[in-house]
Amino acid sequence: MPTTVIPIVSPSSFARLAAARSRLSGVEPPILIVAASRAAADEFALGLAAERGATFGVSRSGFTELAARLAIPALARLGLSPSAPLGDEAVAARVTFDAREDGALEYFEPVAGMPGFPRALGRTLADLRMAGVAAARLTGHAASRDLAVLLGRAIDERAKAGAVDYATMLATATEEIKKNPQPFRERAVVMLDVAITSKGEADFAHALIAAA
Repeated sequence: MPTTVIPIVSPSSFARLAAARSRLSGVEPPILIVAASRAAADEFALGLAAERGATFGVSRSGFTELAARLAIPALARLGLSPSAPLGDEAVAARVTFDAREDGALEYFEPVAGMPGFPRALGRTLADLRMAGVAAARLTGHAASRDLAVLLGRAIDERAKAGAVDYATMLATATEEIKKNPQPFRERAVVMLDVAITSKGEADFAHALIAAA
């Protein structure tokens, strides 16, 4: 059966939530509520229960929580584990130090030793990873060449440590849904005010929608 997508768009949070509850009035469980956070999903489920008097077969999850729940078993089979966002800064600091020691930086060399550089680099590398940009695509400017060096080294550093970033966790979760869509096939899925800000998040959301 083709997936039916019913978007609810309104500048009013109250109107969006009310419309979502109304859409679910005739929907039989199981229902999966995926929100920006687990707390938001729980709150929506409580409102649904208050309207219906009782609910059964309604599960809740935050967007990142669901991705982690799907990805962690698959990563564990490969001897890998997700790392916290703070790990991005630590990896950035390590690869910057090594690249400077090797004389591999040009554009960023004057600022690479400054205290805020690892944090800024960690965010930039995370953005590149979430956008699906490979190191080989970073060309044409000295800054791009430096970023290509640092991104490649960061990927290698994580591989050695067995720790994956958020982009890899999302990609793994996306593949898990594609390989085994059955758990979602009989569910109605409500995606509640989930902000999609990157290609990695969009790919995961599309896989979930297609499977539901």
